[in-house]
Amino acid sequence: MKLVWKSMSPICYLGDSILVCYKYGIFYIYDISTCKLVKKIRTSFSFWEYLVARVKCINRFFRLGVRCAIPLSSSSFVYYCQNRIYEMDIETGKVSDAVMITKGVRPLKFTEVKGIKSFVDGVYFGGYLSNPNKNSVSIYRRKAATQWEVVYTFIEGTINHIHALVPDKENDCLWILTGDFEDAAGIWKATNNFVSVEKVLMGNQLYRGCVAFPMRKGILYATDSQLEQNSIRLLMYENGTYKSKHLCDINGSCIYGTSIGDTYFFATSVEGIGIYKNCWQFLIDRTKGPGIQNYKMCIYSGNIDDGFRVIYSQKKDWLPFSFQFGSFQFPSGVNRSNKLVFRQVATSRSDLSTIILSETEF
Repeated sequence: MKLVWKSMSPICYLGDSILVCYKYGIFYIYDISTCKLVKKIRTSFSFWEYLVARVKCINRFFRLGVRCAIPLSSSSFVYYCQNRIYEMDIETGKVSDAVMITKGVRPLKFTEVKGIKSFVDGVYFGGYLSNPNKNSVSIYRRKAATQWEVVYTFIEGTINHIHALVPDKENDCLWILTGDFEDAAGIWKATNNFVSVEKVLMGNQLYRGCVAFPMRKGILYATDSQLEQNSIRLLMYENGTYKSKHLCDINGSCIYGTSIGDTYFFATSVEGIGIYKNCWQFLIDRTKGPGIQNYKMCIYSGNIDDGFRVIYSQKKDWLPFSFQFGSFQFPSGVNRSNKLVFRQVATSRSDLSTIILSETEF
């Protein structure tokens, strides 16, 4: 059975059964096992979040709401909203002071690093920003509430930005996924608390990704390219070298993904070419990039042994890409339920709403 929560954003799981959602300046705490509301927590955000965000086209154009989050404990989490990082405790309702890292820099995703040899446990993120000139880009770690420190910096001329940090306990390393073009697109391997950061595969859209899952056979990931055919792939180490093995094609770029047990989910996006001569072209562009096969966003479900199949799809709406790509976005944290939860963005139906699929539907 499919549930639709209108205008609601699922942002993270806490503990065994709590799902934190956000809507118009209010956090909604649900028990995901029953889909029952536990409590509401109001914030002190500006009228933009309370009132203006209710107009969907304005909400999307100005990227209002919580952009990403990650659990800190069974009752607290970090989140990014209005260009700042906050922390919330759902038991007390207390929100920390705001932290702004560097102007123009934000997390695409937060990552929890725990139990990896020589790395300091904590919440990390890589700098995500518009950076066509390849200025230096840093990785940040939460040192304490309202305190973040730089733990590594890619020097000028190396990358555009960081898509994801992927902890790998099996290999005691942190995989770094970077974008976007030419030699900036790649997969890096960090060891010994960033003392060593080595290139693994670089300089090809086949190595440009945002979502990856470490496993015994290698690193399962999907490509994120609006320029070329996208695919789900396996990064393998064979005979002293790294190789990227093709598993299956997908219909668009993949920015978001999640897992439930041994089942992995990759969501494709509908986006434009991403390279514009002027701001007017950016504002009105509705033409999909050459690597986007159609105007549908799909969720692919499966694993290496059984393969992958489409379990859900929606059509992109008519608004230009400046009002956000068409996408499905998943809450962070560990999903211990038998439900697949995600948010739809720029869809022709139930835009900016939470969708909940039961186990029989995936």
